[in-house]
Amino acid sequence: MQFDSAIIGLASGILGSILTLIVGIRVGKNQVDRPELQKTYISLRQHFQKMLTNLEEGFPSVWSDFKKWGKLDPKPSPSVFGGREEGKLLILQESLLDELEAIEKEALDLGGEMHRLGDSMWGYASGEIRKMGIQNISIINNGEYVQVGPKNIPSHQMFEFPFLALFFKNEQSAELLDSMKFRDDVGVHLAMKYSKNFEIFPKALDSAGISILGFLKKLMQFAEAQSKYPILAERKLKNELQIAQVIRKLEGLARDPHPLWETIKLSAIDVFRS
Repeated sequence: MQFDSAIIGLASGILGSILTLIVGIRVGKNQVDRPELQKTYISLRQHFQKMLTNLEEGFPSVWSDFKKWGKLDPKPSPSVFGGREEGKLLILQESLLDELEAIEKEALDLGGEMHRLGDSMWGYASGEIRKMGIQNISIINNGEYVQVGPKNIPSHQMFEFPFLALFFKNEQSAELLDSMKFRDDVGVHLAMKYSKNFEIFPKALDSAGISILGFLKKLMQFAEAQSKYPILAERKLKNELQIAQVIRKLEGLARDPHPLWETIKLSAIDVFRS
């Protein structure tokens, strides 16, 4: 009995020493990796924050915003997809990379679809203006810059906001539209990516019997009637939530790249590997 107890005690001591050694090695490795991981997490956090801001403000990011990588078949290389392809993110956990890449891909795919809807709405808006028989219409750069109405109106103000914010509303566009209810001395300057601009000057639509606000609401109603609109609006809200959550996760990892639970889990894996 005493012999068995001695064997058990010896085995426990050896196992404890091994565990202590492995945890010590893991902690040491974590300290070495810490600065590089923090830098990577901060960079990824900035990347996702920019995508979230662009999405919320009406200028969603798209694949073509990013430089291309690869010689035989160059592809756009955003931070996660590109960093993974180029081997720059091998230091990160595979499960985290999978999560980040899925959210990034959805944001960029969604941005492309939102802009395609915006392009169709741009064509609709230009067509409607022409139908009204409005004078003083300037269509510049193959229709990418449209100006409606005389520009020399004294004491006027131009409200500026993204064209897509009309359809995928944000706080800024909602406030501007609300303030236009009580004013007839303001025009609007709607902008899209790639230098597309649509300007309607004050009183420009009076001859057609419609206010600028009325015209904008007409555009909004047309967009909301499109079959893709409710799907895109729902995806936008979901993706904004996903990005916000991943930003919080990256902030936590930047502060503490190796949480205690992760160190324990990886040390246990090291035990079974050894």
